Amino acid sequence: MRLGDWARAIKRDFGVLWMARKDPRVPRAAKVVAVAALAYALSPIA
Repeated sequence: MRLGDWARAIKRDFGVLWMARKDPRVPRAAKVVAVAALAYALSPIA
């Protein structure tokens, strides 16, 4: 995967997570897992 493709995917995923964060129908556990996955994806250790 090229860097540009990766950046577009992260931008898209961030938008989805941002909308899910605001939606009261999304369970709290799903929000926590999504934030952890995003943090892992952006981590310099990965």
